[in-house]
Amino acid sequence: MPMVRGDPIGEQTMDNDDSRVGLTPAQISQLANAKPKGKRPQYFSDPMAEQSYSICMALMAELASARERIDTLERLLIDKGIMLDDEVNDYVPDAMAGQALKQAQVE
Repeated sequence: MPMVRGDPIGEQTMDNDDSRVGLTPAQISQLANAKPKGKRPQYFSDPMAEQSYSICMALMAELASARERIDTLERLLIDKGIMLDDEVNDYVPDAMAGQALKQAQVE
């Protein structure tokens, strides 16, 4: 028997014993673009320490996202037979590639 439940926007949806609430694309967009309520949490009394902490946390989030995407790309390349499993780990750049890497690190 279908169940009637309220969704986060306040409308009711009907589904067949599904634990997920049906949301329209407009509702999803509204929730995704919602601003957080309240003040931003502050962990340090020194504003410079707080700013450094915020920068560090942002960089950590970006690095985690980049690592996840790199892992996904490596898995896709391996699954499609484009690359072998240990090919990235065993890669040794030639002189021209090594020079390009060094130059990119300087810039």
